[in-house]
Amino acid sequence: MRTRSCNARNARVPENERWTPAKDRRRVFCSGVATPIMDATFKGFVKVVRHVASRKRLDHEKDAARRHARKDRQTAP
Repeated sequence: MRTRSCNARNARVPENERWTPAKDRRRVFCSGVATPIMDATFKGFVKVVRHVASRKRLDHEKDAARRHARKDRQTAP
């Protein structure tokens, strides 16, 4: 966490996608980006997190469909 905080102070941190616990203790797949906030009276950063489990599921389904299509092409006469 400390490394991310230090990076956020210097510049926008690239998106971070990972499984994370929700308040109800479920694991959800999220994408987040941290951006520094600096002015004369306040220094810190904000992290915006988006729940992207549906996108992750669609990516998995696309990959499965591609593998299936490739397998069909390989076994076609």
